Amino acid sequence: MVRRSVVVKPVEVRFDGDDADNVVKVVVDQVVEETMDLKPTEWVEHISMKSELLSEYHKQDVYMMASIVLPKDYEALKDAQQFPTVYYIEGFTGTESYAKRAKGFLQSEMGQEWQAGRWPTPMLRVTLGSRFKFGHTSFADTDANGPWGTALVTEFIPFLESQYPAVRSAGGRFLHGHSSGAWSTLWLQLQFPDFFGGTWGSAPDPVDFSRFQVVNIYEAENAYWDTNGNPYPTSRNNGLVMCSNRDENLVERVYGRGNGGQWDAFFALFSPRGADGMPVPLFDKVSGDINHDVAKYWERYDICKFLQKRPDFLTTKLRGKVHVICGIEDTYYLDFACRSLQKLVGNIKSNAQDGSAVPNYVAMVPGDHSSIRSRAHYAQVYSEIAAVFKHNTKV
Repeated sequence: MVRRSVVVKPVEVRFDGDDADNVVKVVVDQVVEETMDLKPTEWVEHISMKSELLSEYHKQDVYMMASIVLPKDYEALKDAQQFPTVYYIEGFTGTESYAKRAKGFLQSEMGQEWQAGRWPTPMLRVTLGSRFKFGHTSFADTDANGPWGTALVTEFIPFLESQYPAVRSAGGRFLHGHSSGAWSTLWLQLQFPDFFGGTWGSAPDPVDFSRFQVVNIYEAENAYWDTNGNPYPTSRNNGLVMCSNRDENLVERVYGRGNGGQWDAFFALFSPRGADGMPVPLFDKVSGDINHDVAKYWERYDICKFLQKRPDFLTTKLRGKVHVICGIEDTYYLDFACRSLQKLVGNIKSNAQDGSAVPNYVAMVPGDHSSIRSRAHYAQVYSEIAAVFKHNTKV
């Protein structure tokens, strides 16, 4: 697989005075190629397939892809048993390098445990690639990106299950993700509750759009400034603001619309398409003024609102299938929305009597966006997945 980027040779630019007629010509004529190593190994294999749904939607060939981390002694076991499968989705910038992420897992402490066979149960760990032209697709069916969720469930996973000895039922299909990937897995579980057996996510992108990081998109007039004229922050470190919404979006604006940056990826995920085929921005990139017609459209992807409209969902189709953690000092203020979700979902203690192997929970834990991804967290996730799988196979 080859990724190509176009760049500009460095040039010296001189601006004289305040002359508004100054024009700088930039020639974009340099192509940089990065080749992803997709050679299979003892532990990792790679698959791809053309999606008929996505290709038809975009009127061009669109491929779905993944890297599969194989369990210890796979060759000896594969003809005698079916394995549970964990579909792992990385966050922003992570899904285009899915093969590297799969190999990176094997190099981690948990990966060493995997290779040593010290794992709760043998399983397939599938790292999904999902980045499209507008950025992270989050495997949602959207106007700009197309039906990525439906394509995953009706095309790609059946294709993968035809190639590997995977359990072909919800009882053996699980989701795991971080950041944008955590939002993806949660959304997939909500949209296809009978297809997947549970989701485990850490620090999901905003799950409550009245707390979209720190902005209430339904009520605020501006995404950059609060009513007192203070800038809305977008990231922090040890309590110190590192970047504002305005600064982050002005950087993206330099690259043009549909640039694949985090905010433009949100536009492509949640917004309708305009007459030009591009996602309609939630707010003006220069002024920050919010388009409330677009905000109303975004509401259909607001996970808290989705659950509020279906009050019995968590105790029926989603019972024992929703598991989320978030740091109380999340770098991108994602803890604000997760607290809203916790009020709806509850925690291990409040759901302890629901009869599931691992009750639903949203856990607010010490840490920020990255530090919560500890060895202990991964050990907990995969122990819980194994417990649910074993429970499902006994039922």
